[in-house]
Amino acid sequence: MKPVSLLIVEDDALLAQAYKVFLNKMPLEVEIVGTLAASLERFDQLQPDIILLDLLLPDGHGIELLRYAKNINPDTVVVVVTTESSSESTRESILSGAEDYLVKPLNQERLITTVQNVLEMIRLKSALS
Repeated sequence: MKPVSLLIVEDDALLAQAYKVFLNKMPLEVEIVGTLAASLERFDQLQPDIILLDLLLPDGHGIELLRYAKNINPDTVVVVVTTESSSESTRESILSGAEDYLVKPLNQERLITTVQNVLEMIRLKSALS
């Protein structure tokens, strides 16, 4: 099985690095981008298995990447990690295909557990195909 790729889309560079450190014991190839434009470009190049997605980006709204990614590859697992905690934002994200919706500030264990669950889901799908 090929290594699982994870794209972190987070405009706060320190936070993005923290997420990467939290997940460093997992079998993941991690890349980080900080803008919507960079995330769309990197998605096309990388076709990541998992996206950790901040919704509030300096050049647009992360929901655009979520919809784009799900349209290109419905198997891409998107986990929203954002300060935007409105019920409308949550609803829109889930309806657009987000697997989970985590609100910052984020607990390290919650992030690790969420990504472990996603990895297990990917592993099971792979075993069944």
